[in-house]
Amino acid sequence: MLNFVFSLIGNFLARKVNAQRMEFLEATKRPRETQHEFLQELIGTHAQSDFGRDHHFSEMRTAADFRQRMKIAEYEDFAPYIERVKNGDTNAMFCNEQIIMFNLTSGTSNARKFIPVTNRYLSDYRRGWSMWGLTTFEKYPELFLQPKVSFGSASREFSTAAGIPCGSLSGLTVKMNPGVIRSTYCLPADTADHADAFARCYLNWRVGLLRNIGMGVAPNPGLLLQFARYGNEHADQLIREVHDGTHSCQAVLPRHLQSWLKRQTRPNRKRAAELDQIRSRTGRLYPVDVWPQLKLISCWLGGPTRAYIPQIPEYFGNVALRDIGLISSESRISLPKEDNTPGGILDVTSAYFEFIPVNEIDSPNPTVLEAADLETDGEYFLLMTTSSGLYRYNIHDVVRVIDWHEKTPIIEFLHKGSRIANLFGEKLTESQIVRAVGEAAASSQLSMGDYSVVLPTATEPVAYRAMVELREPVSPDELRNFGQRLDEAIGRQNYLYERKRKEGLLEPLQLIVVERGSWRAWDLRQLVRNRGTMDQYKHPFLITDRTLLADFNGDVSNDEPKPTPMAQEVV
Repeated sequence: MLNFVFSLIGNFLARKVNAQRMEFLEATKRPRETQHEFLQELIGTHAQSDFGRDHHFSEMRTAADFRQRMKIAEYEDFAPYIERVKNGDTNAMFCNEQIIMFNLTSGTSNARKFIPVTNRYLSDYRRGWSMWGLTTFEKYPELFLQPKVSFGSASREFSTAAGIPCGSLSGLTVKMNPGVIRSTYCLPADTADHADAFARCYLNWRVGLLRNIGMGVAPNPGLLLQFARYGNEHADQLIREVHDGTHSCQAVLPRHLQSWLKRQTRPNRKRAAELDQIRSRTGRLYPVDVWPQLKLISCWLGGPTRAYIPQIPEYFGNVALRDIGLISSESRISLPKEDNTPGGILDVTSAYFEFIPVNEIDSPNPTVLEAADLETDGEYFLLMTTSSGLYRYNIHDVVRVIDWHEKTPIIEFLHKGSRIANLFGEKLTESQIVRAVGEAAASSQLSMGDYSVVLPTATEPVAYRAMVELREPVSPDELRNFGQRLDEAIGRQNYLYERKRKEGLLEPLQLIVVERGSWRAWDLRQLVRNRGTMDQYKHPFLITDRTLLADFNGDVSNDEPKPTPMAQEVV
């Protein structure tokens, strides 16, 4: 039953979203039929586009025809057509569709890609978020109108030659929310168009200190932790500004945002005194201290970013955690079912999905399965056919089936397929590394910062190297103990790693302690190289290309910590 709070945004909207949810849940009872209907409608709609004619869409009568005639594709297969769409030639890929914008990929692993956003794609994307919001606020109705801290991305970073905006679809959809929803966020929806993630850390604190925050939302939990630490690191400045009614925002804001910020930062000596007392009592200024009503954090809970999740209670308290769902730049992939799990129901209504078992990805003729054919605990590479103009697109994501809802799989994201190390056939994955580090750190009671496991060069001993930051000083004995436990934990995650260690083909893991801030500085340089955004950037916990570390100890900008030469402790 819909909660009464939804009457505030209109009974029509509430009924519409609930009807969409009921249709989705009904579709999970018949995933194969739903998927085939989606596919047939899509290829039928765009059969007369240039891409459709070039690939003989009109001759495809069934899903089997499509899978036989259309090869598994990479972005490069679509790039020439996308370039034409960027220049205004919509019919290169679509028929009777308006191109709203280009959704840019995050730039985590390579140069950013341009994903066309059609009316259909936008509608499906918004529908997924609406169902997410309905489910979330039915469980937490008190949070619906309570202030929220949020990190989105810019909806317009630049435009193509034809004037089509390029940026983040999430940034656009935030602007399209009803006004009553937008008003609950600390920052106006268009702030992301003018202030980067670091400036928004400051602005969320500066404005949020005068509000009773109940919820934090960001794709990346690492960004939420960065935000949480910001308040403590800049406590003197923030308390002084609350007292005086000033601000020190460095972003170049348009006039309407300048006026908004001026209204939000009037002097509040009472609140400044409260904050000063909190810091005196606790010795810090964390979200858990300044916002006692904070109840929910929503972010990615799965994949390698799960490494950050154990740190959330320290900064935010005993909050509930809700995954935002598996969402790529190309499509929404899953919808969360409950709190405290990275699993989500495959969104069989927004794209046509195919799956390749991980051990067959290099096969010239791999087994390709549909959603209804998967097995519990099976791990698969994901192929997508979407309303964004991509067909049988290999996004190189690996997912695992953890359960079922009706006849539709509940999946979790594990890692990018490119992040697999293979020295002697062990095929060590990034998700295995993250689980092993978490296990070893917990058993050693070690407070970990950022880290990455890297492969040896041709002239180094054949051993994996864990380059780690530590949040607290530890003794050499504690380091050796942690390194040994990590080596053993990796073996428990990957039995072939354990076997190669016993056979002597792999030497013991080498533990290298690096200065705090080194990985953050390197991440920022990666973002600059790939022209990505911090909002969605995912730090790699397994690096297989050592050339990426050529500037690990290089200079950084003046406002970032400068890494010193690595202090090494080899286990």
